Amino acid sequence: MLAPLYRQAVAFCLASREETFGRCVIEAMACNTVCLVNDIPIMREITGGHAMIVNFQKTGAVTEALEKISAGHPLIARLRTAGQAHVQQFTFEKLATERITAIQRLLSAPHRA
Repeated sequence: MLAPLYRQAVAFCLASREETFGRCVIEAMACNTVCLVNDIPIMREITGGHAMIVNFQKTGAVTEALEKISAGHPLIARLRTAGQAHVQQFTFEKLATERITAIQRLLSAPHRA
């Protein structure tokens, strides 16, 4: 249900200072939507630098980023293209394989008393 909204959005903004993964950012990037996210470690990791990353406590930085997005700054097209390519690594198959492998390792590890 969110994909059409992401695709029509000028940008997806996430001001959260406490995220554990940022699935919504991955979803928005997959829909070719430029993301403006708060400067926290997980957002740098998840976006791979293919988003506008600013400190949301600095309103001037947020305003400048939003102005660039709405004006169609050349950076925006690069972020869209690179972001959409970047999120291809976050597939269900990869997630399932990683989880199954971790569970198998745990089950095959020697048990300690």
